[in-house]
Amino acid sequence: MRYDADYDDYTPPARRGPVQHPTTMGMIGFILSIVSLGLLLVVVVLWMALKQENQQQEVQQRTRLILYWFGILDIVSLFMALAAILFSARGLAPSNPLYRGWSIAGLALGILEVIVTIIFGMFMGLAILCFELLRNRGGP
Repeated sequence: MRYDADYDDYTPPARRGPVQHPTTMGMIGFILSIVSLGLLLVVVVLWMALKQENQQQEVQQRTRLILYWFGILDIVSLFMALAAILFSARGLAPSNPLYRGWSIAGLALGILEVIVTIIFGMFMGLAILCFELLRNRGGP
C-alpha cells in the first residue's frame, strides 16, 4: 500500500493523438456564408436600380462600369463562399462539439453559393464580353 493511497487522483486521463481544442469555426463559416449571400443580394438590388435608371435614360458608360462592379462582387462572393465551406468543414470535425448545426448550415449555404456564383460569373463574363465587343464595334 502506498502512502498516498487515500487521496484521489485528479490528473486527466492521457489522450491519444494530438490534442485538439473546440473551435468556433462552424459559426465563422456560417457568418462567411451569410456575407457571401449578402454580396449576391447587393448585386440583385443594384441590378434592379440599374434597370429603373435605364428606363429613363440609358447611359452606356454607367452600364459598363456597373457590369464590371458586378463581376468584382461575384469574385469576392465566390471567395467568401469558398472560405465558408472550409471553415464550416473544420467546424464539423469529430473533435469539435461547438456549433455543429451552424457548421452544417454554413456548409450547405456555401456549396449553393459557389454554384450560384459560378453560374452568375459565367453569365457576367459573357455579358461584359458582349458589351465590350458591341462598344468597340460601334454598336448601340
